[in-house]
Amino acid sequence: MIKVCALVLAVQLAAPLDLRAVNQSRLDANRTAMTVLASWATANLVAGLGAFATDSPRWRAFFLGGAAWNVVNEVLAGVALGSLVRSDPGALDFQQSLNEGLGLEKTYLFNAGLDVAYLAAAGGLMLWGRLDDSPRLTGLGNALLLQGAFLLVFDSVMALVIGGLNRPLVAAARPN
Repeated sequence: MIKVCALVLAVQLAAPLDLRAVNQSRLDANRTAMTVLASWATANLVAGLGAFATDSPRWRAFFLGGAAWNVVNEVLAGVALGSLVRSDPGALDFQQSLNEGLGLEKTYLFNAGLDVAYLAAAGGLMLWGRLDDSPRLTGLGNALLLQGAFLLVFDSVMALVIGGLNRPLVAAARPN
């Protein structure tokens, strides 16, 4: 994270605007983010094996729910990392760089909004589980709460990081 912040500062202080450096910083930040997401997903998939070590319906649902959720995270991170390997930071002109950066920032912001919905759904599942005395629903709600909370922090931090990296492009796009 310190490296990303240093890159943001370096890009902002650089004059004239070095598109290759801006694009490389964005690619590096996104590569780090997808590595974090893949690591989180892998840890949750391994933890999902805990479902087979418990007789508790609540914990079984918690472990399996987390594992199932992270199959999707693992696929998304893998596809993104594969795409990043093929990205050439020098291949984008100014407008493409701006569009790419703003699009990525909006994606992270949109995902943060979805994460809030996941948290609300988690609360609903936990309440439903308590009202119906269903440990399975409570466990799934707890799993969704953990995943939604992680993703909310992840997507919010990344929206801020990418927004910071976009700052020099947005400033350069403004008419004087």
